[in-house]
This record gives sequence, C-alpha cells and structure tokens, in this order.
Amino acid sequence: MLIQIDNLLLKQNDFSFLIKKCSIESGQHLLIEGSSGIGKTSFLHLLAGFLKPTAGSIQMGSHKIVDLSAVELCEFRRAHVGMIFQKIHLLPHLTLLENVKLGLTADDSKNHVQSLIQQLGLENRLNHVPKQLSLGETQRASIARALVSKHQIILADEPTASLDDDNAEIVFNLLKEKAKGSTLLLVTHDHRARAFFDKTINFKDLISP
Repeated sequence: MLIQIDNLLLKQNDFSFLIKKCSIESGQHLLIEGSSGIGKTSFLHLLAGFLKPTAGSIQMGSHKIVDLSAVELCEFRRAHVGMIFQKIHLLPHLTLLENVKLGLTADDSKNHVQSLIQQLGLENRLNHVPKQLSLGETQRASIARALVSKHQIILADEPTASLDDDNAEIVFNLLKEKAKGSTLLLVTHDHRARAFFDKTINFKDLISP
C-alpha cells in the first residue's frame, strides 16, 4: 500500500517536526534510524492514527488517515496495519496463545498460528500469561500478534530491543518473510537490522529544517 505524506506537522509542547513531502512505495521495506527523541516513534503513531497531526495529511492507498473517525480508524488498522509497539501491550489476563490470536481477523486461517509461534521459539509458553514470561518472550509474543494476519502495512518500533543476537536474527528474517508484498517500516537503534534491509534512511533526513 502506497503511503503519501504532505506537510505533516506535529507539535507537542516543546517538541515538533515537519515532513513536507514523503512517499513510501507499496511493497517497500524501509529501515528508519535516528537519535533518541527525534520523533521516530511519533512518526509511526501518526501513520497508524494513534496520534493526530497538528496539520498536514497522511494518505494510505485511498484512505486519508486524518479524515477517518475513531471507529473507521480501528477498522482500518485491523484490516490493513500490523503494529509492533516499543512498549509491549499484552493483555495480562490472557495466555500467550490468546494474546497472539487477538491479531487474527475473521478471514484468517488459524492453522498457521502454531507455526508462527514455533518460529519464534514460544511453543512451550502457549498457556503462560504475560507475568510468567520474560521480557524477550513478551516481545516475541507481541511480534507474533502483529504478524499472525496478513497486512498491507507493517509498522515496527524497536522490535528487537530486548532480544539477543540469535532471536533478533529470527525476528528480522521473519519480518522480511511475512512482509513480502507489504509495506514495511521498521524504526530501530539496532544496527543488526542493517544486514536485512536494502534501504535505510535517517529520520532527520525526512524532517524539514
């Protein structure tokens, strides 16, 4: 899905940034780097509609994100956007398997859920609730939830921050595999990601001076 950004302005207290023009082609896999506090996470939240811009427009395919109601945004995200958050959001009263299944849509087959969980090395933790999991396991569970349904856009915010080298490699390979044909934007400080992406950009190069 093509993403088009026009004069996107975000102002929050003393923090602000402006992106005048930016197009991310459908199916492109883009690694976004940059220093802490520059606005990378806010940028992903704007794209997903969790933040409302001060001005400007974001268009994803035929959808103008800023014009959608709260209900329409929820429907749009569920149908089209897989989101991996920097802060992990697993429901504490649900098991790992139940949390992952929250990412399924009505049209999805449930047959591949176990396979995905196994790829992430979580097959022995299916019936554990989040407080019984390590930080790395909860992070991998949140990745499984985002990837369990096929989405046209995948937004990933520091998906490997709590993972060792072996698990980080698994996650990067899995993201690339599951995002084939989809638009993938990955924000990270993790230099290990560079080996898995053909196109890398520093977020400061998107921002207008």
